[in-house]
Formats: sequence, C-alpha cells, structure tokens
Amino acid sequence: MPHDVDELRQRVDELERELRAQRDEAERGWGSYHDLRRRRIVRAALAAARVRELAARRLVGRVRKRVPVTAQSSEAAPAEATPPADSATAPAGAAAAAVTAGDELAHAGDDEVAHVWPLGHFYSPVPDTRELAREPARSRVWPCEPREIVGIDWREEEQLALLRNLQSQDVLTLPSEPSDDPTVYHTANPNFSHLDAWTLQAMLRHFQPRRVIEVGCGWSSLVTARVNRECLDLAVDVTCIEPYPPEFLSERSIPGMSRLVVSPVQEVPLERFLELDADDVLFIDTAHVIKTGGDVQFLFHEVVPRLRPGVIVHVHDIFLPWDYPQEWVLGGRAWNEQYLLRSFLSFNDAFEVLFGVAWMTHHHREALVAGLPGGEAAMRDGGGSFWMRRRR
Repeated sequence: MPHDVDELRQRVDELERELRAQRDEAERGWGSYHDLRRRRIVRAALAAARVRELAARRLVGRVRKRVPVTAQSSEAAPAEATPPADSATAPAGAAAAAVTAGDELAHAGDDEVAHVWPLGHFYSPVPDTRELAREPARSRVWPCEPREIVGIDWREEEQLALLRNLQSQDVLTLPSEPSDDPTVYHTANPNFSHLDAWTLQAMLRHFQPRRVIEVGCGWSSLVTARVNRECLDLAVDVTCIEPYPPEFLSERSIPGMSRLVVSPVQEVPLERFLELDADDVLFIDTAHVIKTGGDVQFLFHEVVPRLRPGVIVHVHDIFLPWDYPQEWVLGGRAWNEQYLLRSFLSFNDAFEVLFGVAWMTHHHREALVAGLPGGEAAMRDGGGSFWMRRRR
C-alpha cells in the first residue's frame, strides 16, 4: 500500500508540472496573440493613413491644376498684377475646384466611417476603459472627494439665495407614474430626473422668459410646455429643435410648445438664437460630445458666444465638481461636453454660474432637500442640470 501511495503522489506531481507547463505555454501564446494583434492593428492603421494621405495628395494636385495661378511675388508678377488673392477675393474657379475635390475625397474608399486608431488608443478620443478601471487611474479620475476647480467662481451665496427663491414658490406637483396621456411628464421616466424637472419648472417660473429655445427635446419639453400652460399663461414662445424627436412630441400638437424643428441644430440659422434676450432661455441637451461638425461644437463656438447679455443657458448632464459617473464611463459613454464647459467657464467673467444641481447636491444637500417637494425621495436619481447666464 505505501508503495502505491508513493507512486500516486509521484504521478500527481508529474501531472501538476505538465499542467503548469501547459498554462505557461497558453499564457505565452495569448501574449503573442495580443502582441501580434496590436501590431496588426497599428500596421493596418498606418497603412490606412498612408492610403488616405496619398489620396489627399492626388486630390490636392487636381485642385492645383484646376485653380488659376495668382502671382505670389512682386518680383515674378508683371507690373499690372494685383496683390495675392486671399480667402475673400479668391478666383471663382478656386471655390468650385475645392468643392469638387472635397466631394471626390468624401466618396473615395470604403463606405464605412473613416478612422485610423482603434478605440482606447492613445490618439483616440474614446478613453481606454481598461486603464481607467485600474489603479492609479481609477482613484485619480474618481477620488473620494472632488478636487478644487480652479478658475470658476461658483457664486455660492448667490446659488443659495436663488435656491431659497425657487423653494418659496407654490408647489407644482410632478406625477410619479405614467398616465394615459403620453404628453404628461412623470418622474419615472429614464432621461430627465425628478430633481432636474423640479429645477426646470422653478427656474422658468422665477425668470419668466419670453422665449425658450430647447435644443435636444423630450421629457424636459413636456415640463416646459406645462409650465407655459399652467403658470405663464402661454406667454412664452417655445421652440424645440430635435433631429430625432420621440413620438410623444412628433405625432401630436402639445399646448405650450410653439413649434418643433426637426433638424440638427447646426443646420438652424444663427439668427434664430440671436432673438433671445435677457431672461430668455437656451436649453441645451444634445449629443454631449464635441466633434468636428457636431452640435456641441456649433453651440459653444457659434451660438453661446453670440448670445445677448442676460440670456440664461442650461446644459444637461453636467456633474461638476465630479467627473462623469464611473459606471457611465466604464460602460462605454465617451462623453466630453462637461470638459468643454469647464474650460469655457474658467477665468470667464462674461458668464456667471446661476445654479449647478450636482454642485449644490454635493455642497448643500441638506438645504436642497429641505425645500424640495418629495424630500430625499426626489433626490433618488440625482440631477445633472447646470444653469449659467451671460453677464455682459
């Protein structure tokens, strides 16, 4: 019997060594696979970049052939030559040639969206969620307490004073469950929380705007329309701009909503926004990402800087002083509008903070809950509404 036991132990040891060797081999294999995969991705990206660069060079060559040559040097130009053409006085053929070349480039190659770097790459705007999920990145992005935000005057006392004014209003009850009428806001909806809805209705009743332009529409639009009907005697001209409106907005006329513009906001004439005056509201709840030709880029670069003094701006899903929620980022939402807003407000005395729901929730939660209909229960889903105003 002892002899048999020794043999069994020896056999077990041999099997364990074989298993460890197989595991090591498998790990080396997976490492080689991932290394090869990374190399292939980089090689493919570089090859794609070279192909696009070559195509661009060819198109530039075609443009140069089509565009009339203008004198660039006084030495080479004849006596009657005019100064070199700038963008405002370029020859008529130049614009047409550039448009043609752009069309060719747009239709060249695959029908897929062009991209060079894989998601999470160092040069990609989409963060590497694997890195963010590990330390030290995780604690740096989502610390136990938010870091000081330098360069922004949060106007703490003014926010508290405004909160007291909002809480002194008569209560406008917000239903907690859906009804038979799909055009009635309820707090169980998945997109616009109870806290944000309460803040919206209170701000509209407090400032009583003549015009509201809402960019990015849905549940918040139902709140605005109701306040217009029940509290402001339909005195507010409400424009809703939304390229993909929900059925409850697009399939029926909603009293209190003046018009629905089914269009990307960047295709709406700037003149419409220049009509806003003091105490009017520009409500922004769009794609939440800044990208070339996008709605956020258009609004922050073309619209907001042109607003008149006194115009109030709302931006949704802003969580300052925190970063975006950890579960959102690690779940794949690569939003970045909040970073743009923070940079916009830094050392900017032309705009002032009116009310930050997330900021007040962190710094003055008790004061917020005390006058909030529903109390702590209304805080369940948090809030991301941020309100600011042009000062001058």
